[in-house]
Amino acid sequence: MENNMFRRIIILLITLLFIGGNILPSAGNIINDSVSSDNGTSNLNTNGETLYVGGGGPGNYSNIQDAIDNASSGDTVFVFSGEYHENVSINKSINLFGEDKTTTIINADFHGDVIYVSADGVTITGFSLTDSQRAWYYGAGIRIESSDNNIVHDNIIVNNFWGLYLINSSNGSILNNSIINNSSSGIRIEHSSYNCLIGDKVIEDGGISLQD
Repeated sequence: MENNMFRRIIILLITLLFIGGNILPSAGNIINDSVSSDNGTSNLNTNGETLYVGGGGPGNYSNIQDAIDNASSGDTVFVFSGEYHENVSINKSINLFGEDKTTTIINADFHGDVIYVSADGVTITGFSLTDSQRAWYYGAGIRIESSDNNIVHDNIIVNNFWGLYLINSSNGSILNNSIINNSSSGIRIEHSSYNCLIGDKVIEDGGISLQD
């Protein structure tokens, strides 16, 4: 009787190990496919097209927003190094990749948010985001509103009112960003849940603000 019980326990443990070995690598692949260890240009989990901004290639867009407007869900907008003076609005599930976070700069010139996200499943990586609006309308380096499952990875967010502002948005991944010298909170999360923050550097008096 004891031998039968022992065999059942061994079979159960082997079964659990087999199931776990198949599930855990799959979860790791999701993260690796979505966010690369470099600037996000490899291991991309998409079957869409790639649109280019800046650079010298034929057909490259001059403005980031023009490329986004012409992209479809699942596409990638890749931005070459340079300083882009514009407000970026993302209303579709795309990947927005900068060539180098120290030299690919989006400057809002103190007008509105630098990047405003209203779609699910958006990835933003490889940018310096600066100078959102600070009076009347309080701007953010990245504002994510009423959208879920977004990834913000390896950006420099500096000199805004809010660095990163999530409102009514859940299941996001905020990973390895440097959020520095924003005049209010570095990260503000409001009416949102199940967001994961890992490895972010927040340097300012406001720190991280959680509301409701």
